[in-house]
Amino acid sequence: MLLSFYYFICIKFLGGVELKCVQFDYDAAQQLFLATGPGTIAMDNSRVSEPNEEVGRFSLRRPCWAIVENFGTLKYFLEENRIVADAGSQEILINYIPIVDGQYGQHTVATASHVEVFLYQTADGQSELSTLIASGGITYEDDDNEFVGSELFYDHNEFIMKVKGDKFQPCYFNGALVDGIEYNVRTAEGTVEIIAPGALQGKE
Repeated sequence: MLLSFYYFICIKFLGGVELKCVQFDYDAAQQLFLATGPGTIAMDNSRVSEPNEEVGRFSLRRPCWAIVENFGTLKYFLEENRIVADAGSQEILINYIPIVDGQYGQHTVATASHVEVFLYQTADGQSELSTLIASGGITYEDDDNEFVGSELFYDHNEFIMKVKGDKFQPCYFNGALVDGIEYNVRTAEGTVEIIAPGALQGKE
């Protein structure tokens, strides 16, 4: 069975998730939700309690806002708990804003042409980030660093972000041309290892 909704729509889901798009389809046979944009999906976790255990800088379980804007299409595969977003006329814009002591924390912004996110369900029934892959030319910026490359991979369980470049989109770390970047996001500042000729030192 295929259900379709047309025209500009706004759908609010459980868990503080709001979707705005032009068309929304659900394919029961494939267990697939498809949103056609231009569209925006936002998760408002600003009022949840701070977890007792360490959950990581980009956790969806801590008080935060997570927003994906400018997608052309966004697919959610229910059985795999996987989201795939592709850009439309503009690059996809990803915003993550933690809420710390009732105030906005460090704002992180990334852009890409293609984004793939794997989620998992925690023991208490919450959705949490597992991995994120952004490709098609990416940028990443927080208060301390700026990365540019062709592809970004983030493993939330390992707290590791990797960025690489190619001949079409070389890799840059804070304006310096490099072969690749490995960034540990366990702490607010994190550490950076740059894999490049010249043995550039990582930032502590």
